[in-house]
Amino acid sequence: NRKQIDIDLIKICKKIANQLPNLNQLMNNEDFTELNNSKKAAILRNILNDQANQAAIQRIQDLDLSGLFLKTLPDELNLFTGLTTLSLWRNNLTALPVGFLNNARVLKTLSLMDNKLETLPVGFLNNATALKNLNLNGTQLTALPIGFLNNATALETLCLNDNKLTALPANFLDDARSLERLWLDNNKLTTLPIGDSLLKRSYI
Repeated sequence: NRKQIDIDLIKICKKIANQLPNLNQLMNNEDFTELNNSKKAAILRNILNDQANQAAIQRIQDLDLSGLFLKTLPDELNLFTGLTTLSLWRNNLTALPVGFLNNARVLKTLSLMDNKLETLPVGFLNNATALKNLNLNGTQLTALPIGFLNNATALETLCLNDNKLTALPANFLDDARSLERLWLDNNKLTTLPIGDSLLKRSYI
């Protein structure tokens, strides 16, 4: 839904305006504030994609987009390649876009708590190889995709409390060799996969 994506992009830009001088100046411009959302979003996209602003965007390490009631995640989030922390908790996300974390190679902490995801894209962590902390509490997950933690070799904490999980994929922790803390409270699990590395963990 293009209209919703435009609305969410504007919300995000308002949140980060103080970190980008060009953006801050624009958001306070009276002529800009009188434009419709479609025109605002088009101008904001041009600014974010302008090569002159890339260095400043890539210097941003902490992006807190919590509590904005976002329904979508605009593609422009992939421009923030320097992020080490991304907070998206308490939004209205029902799905994660394809390529959501494609450029998140230095991301260490990701919170998606209190969204309405239900499912996760296959391989959505494949490029997030530096990720240490992943919070998926209260995201209404009913299942985890096979290969959910492929390449998550740096992951230390995984929070899956308050979901609707009834089973776990076989060997889903095999790649998570650095995992120290796993939280699974308030799910609907009745058994653990036979032979799974989960059974060898002492910190669940």
